[in-house]
Amino acid sequence: MPERFGLDNDHDDLVDYPSPDKAPLISPKAWRVEFKVAPIGESCNILNQDTVVWTVDGAVKKFRTTGQCQYQFRFADEGVYTVGLTVKDYRSKVRKLSLKVNVQDFVIVGIGDSLSSGEGSPDEPPRAGQAVRWQSRRCHASARSWQALVAKEMEDEDEQSSVTFIHLACSGASIEEGLLAPYEGIEDTAGDRLPGQVLRARALLAKREIDAVLMTIGVNDFGFAQIVKFCVIRPDCENRDYPGLSSGESLNAFTVRRLGELPARFRLLANAFRNIGVRPARVFPSHYPNILSEPGGGLCDEIVDDAVPLVPGVDISRNESVWLFNSLLVPLNSAISDAARDNGWTVTPGAREAFAGRGYCAPAADRWVVTKVEPVANQGNDAGTLHPNPAGHQAMGAVAIRFIKRAFFPNGQACAAD
Repeated sequence: MPERFGLDNDHDDLVDYPSPDKAPLISPKAWRVEFKVAPIGESCNILNQDTVVWTVDGAVKKFRTTGQCQYQFRFADEGVYTVGLTVKDYRSKVRKLSLKVNVQDFVIVGIGDSLSSGEGSPDEPPRAGQAVRWQSRRCHASARSWQALVAKEMEDEDEQSSVTFIHLACSGASIEEGLLAPYEGIEDTAGDRLPGQVLRARALLAKREIDAVLMTIGVNDFGFAQIVKFCVIRPDCENRDYPGLSSGESLNAFTVRRLGELPARFRLLANAFRNIGVRPARVFPSHYPNILSEPGGGLCDEIVDDAVPLVPGVDISRNESVWLFNSLLVPLNSAISDAARDNGWTVTPGAREAFAGRGYCAPAADRWVVTKVEPVANQGNDAGTLHPNPAGHQAMGAVAIRFIKRAFFPNGQACAAD
């Protein structure tokens, strides 16, 4: 089948993304399949004067001739068909061929937060006379995100299938606000709030089956960005009242409480997936990477101080990095694994380990994390700080793709969600 994802048919230098005004990219009226009738490595042996008859499930069909021994047919629906070919030459010698054809377009939906949207890695950074370019400026969604890279690799994996990728992940989204309920977005937030990503996926796809859901989610249910900002300006931040002096609750206590709320939120999300017909085993939640890892296996000291290097204490110290790692990252990834086990999802672990030695304080050539000073040049604001850079997104994609290929191509053959 011809490729569907990764193209630039409108020649705007951005990967074509499906949207409500591009319905044919989501649900085409027919599925084009191309056939080449010739032994591998040999020339075509069907002559112009030969009589060629094609059948689909026993019924004679008209196939379009697109070249020498090359034909095309548009199937009304996905599914497995028996395609027959009969060739009768001028001597009335008849040759017959029959094969099973699996017309399969995989629908992959990418949902979640900034780790999934591509925050920090825009499609094109600003240039002279041109602003930064995103697939979605409102969500800071980019075709350089690990989810889009996974979809492209799935597209390239098997020439007999294709991929429709729906990228709904939005920077700043949480389970309750973003996935399940409307969310305003991260930039250009005027106007109506964006619908919850789960229901939006079903509305965009209408009756099409969803073959896989990729996601990172959970970190914004803590308010991660706010926690990082708090720790930058508050030494010994985990023991300070959070979010302010009158809260009566330390940051550490706040984090423990929010961790305890995650299982119920994940159950709500699992119910929402069931309600739109997603098979649980085809939900692929990813672990979060260790953005605090330094070369040698330790944790970074004095990160984010590159933005204000002359102000002592305005940074995240090593002790705070240790607390963030042990009290937020590790238990959050454990909560994701527990949610996958409880709800029948297929977790894709390994991002934390993949980033070993590649965190914020690694040398520039080895670093997979965007520093405080980089996103202003790359995207015009600092929202990309502490997010994977393009190399980091490639690493996250490489971790996830192993599990997804296992589900999609058991025994080397394409397998739909049912």
